[in-house]
This record gives sequence, C-alpha cells and structure tokens, in this order.
Amino acid sequence: MPRQRDIRRRIATLGEINGILAAMKNLAMLELQKLGRFIGMQRQAAQTIEEATADFLSFHRSLLLPSRQVFEVYLLVGSERGFCGDFNETVMSALRSITPAADASLMVVGGRLSGKLSGAAQAQIHVEGAGVAEEVERVLTDVVDHLDRLQREHAQGYPLGLTAFYHDPETEAVNIRRLLPMPDQPAPTPQFSFPPLLNLAPAQLLPELIDQYLYAVLHEVLYSALFAENQRRLKHMEGAMRRLEDDLGRLKVKFNQLRQEDIIEEIEVILLSAKAVAAEH
Repeated sequence: MPRQRDIRRRIATLGEINGILAAMKNLAMLELQKLGRFIGMQRQAAQTIEEATADFLSFHRSLLLPSRQVFEVYLLVGSERGFCGDFNETVMSALRSITPAADASLMVVGGRLSGKLSGAAQAQIHVEGAGVAEEVERVLTDVVDHLDRLQREHAQGYPLGLTAFYHDPETEAVNIRRLLPMPDQPAPTPQFSFPPLLNLAPAQLLPELIDQYLYAVLHEVLYSALFAENQRRLKHMEGAMRRLEDDLGRLKVKFNQLRQEDIIEEIEVILLSAKAVAAEH
C-alpha cells in the first residue's frame, strides 16, 4: 500500500504538470497566430520603404554618402522566458561566427540571453524582452532610445552601423542582417522617367525615410524573433508532453500491477482463513 500511495502521488503530480504544459502550449499557439499576421505586414512595409528609397536615391545620387567609419552596434535578440531549447545559444554562436569591431556595443534583448553574455568583452546594453506580441512596442521604444543615446554619447559624428542577430522562423536559423546605414550600396539606375514629386527638400526627406524604415524593420526583426521563440517553445513542450505521457503510462501500469498483487494477497489471506475455520469445525 505505501508503494501504491507513492505512485498515486507521482501520477497526480505528473498530471498537473501535463495540464500546465497544455495551457502553455495553447498560449504559444495563440501567439503564433497573432505574430504571423504582424510579421507579414511589417515585412511588406519595410520592403515598400526600401523600394521608395531606392527610387528616390536613383534621382538624387548626390545624397549618397561615401563609405566612412561607423559606430557599430550589434542587436542580439534572445528570449525573455525559458523553455525554448537552445534558442539563446544559437544567437551567441552567430555572434562568435563573425569578427566583431573592437569598439562595438552589444544591445542584448531578453533576460535569458543577457545572463549568458554577461562575460562578453564588448560594452553591453540590456533590454527587457517581449513575452507576448503586445510587448514588442515597448521593446522597440527601449531599443530606439538606447540607439539615440549611443549616437549622442559615443558615435562622435559618425553614423550608426546596426546589425541584428535574430532567429528567422522560415529558415529556423539565426539571421545576421545589416540594418544601418541605409542604403548600403549605390542607388540603382532609375526605373522611371521622371523623379518622384516631393513635399520636402530631398536632404530633409532622406532622414525621414531612414527613420520610417528603421521603425518598420525593427518591428519585423522583433516579431520574427518572438515568432521563432514560440515555435521553439511549442516544439519543446510537445516533446516534454510526449515524455510525460510515456511516464504516466508506465506509472499507471506499475500501479495496476501493485494493486493486482495486493488483491491477490488479500484473496490468499481470505482463503487461508477460510481453510483454518473449516479445519476447526
């Protein structure tokens, strides 16, 4: 009986854990549905701004700055929560795969990744990551505020060079994407016969285009990373739930075996008692 009670308690505990995992799985699936819609819209917005900028610069080549030194910032997007496998380790591996600039700054999004990069040589800025889609706006605001501060305090007149390291949900690998400066190459040959009609002077319009592009592309990066994180979490939980169900199945078989043994022992005791009573009479 004591062994049965222990096994019954373990079965109850595993059942509760399985229920918690099922709830977390459902939340991850809901987040994937929301983020899937957001990613497509932001990707389209960033692409549209890129095309508009290329068209604009094809008629205003004088605004293209010659290649010069930039103040490098690496944006590393990890997870704020756990239970997503090697999500953060692969971001760290992608950073190690390049030769970082000596004076580059690391902007680390996500508490789990921040803890793993605490010993890195580069100066670090830590930003609390998003747990759900609604928190992405807050993360983006924090990232932009830090970029503005770095531009004022450390860039010393040089433009910012921003490279993002984040998980791409389509390739299921870490994407290393150059975001700034924009554009990173000479403007293409004009595709239209006439320049675009502008309400601002060209020199005023270009910074506005870059700001709008950065706003859209950072949304895409953060939404993509959160989507990939929930993908990993969903797979991780499905694997954990399968293992839990296997363990529950084995425990239930063991419990039934012990129960059957106890019933057989009880029957044997009853039979022996009946024989003893019959012998006395």
